[in-house]
Amino acid sequence: MSSRLFIQVRERLGLCYSINASHQSLDDTGVFTIMSGLEKTRLKEAIGVIWEELEKTINQPVDYEELARAKDYITGKTALSMEDSSNEANWYGKLWLYGQKLVAPEERLKEIQSVTLEQIQAVAKKIFHPDHMAASVIGPFEDKQLVRAMFPFA
Repeated sequence: MSSRLFIQVRERLGLCYSINASHQSLDDTGVFTIMSGLEKTRLKEAIGVIWEELEKTINQPVDYEELARAKDYITGKTALSMEDSSNEANWYGKLWLYGQKLVAPEERLKEIQSVTLEQIQAVAKKIFHPDHMAASVIGPFEDKQLVRAMFPFA
């Protein structure tokens, strides 16, 4: 509830009733997803604001406090999940399955703590590039071309 998207799109502008961003890391690729539930009449405005937030991440480094909050969130979430032995087994099982070095969660968290503002911006430039993006919209829309034109990377 403290994410950029939640605050800007939902709280400040009231464009949606839910919004979240997530990622799925795979061995050779991954996906960063933004999902939102909103009134279809607000779609164009919401897409514009979401795109503006992505561009801010590309063009301006996140501030130190935001990065610190993100690191604390990841650290806390990871520590809590490791209290469950099945999550711990899953952690090591995925590393083994992908042929990666078996790294303890604590070691990975040290790596995360060393992430810099510049590294975040570099990754944003890479993954938020229009050539690497796709979109889908679910809902009763009669004019598919009009919906497609709402996306700056379509």
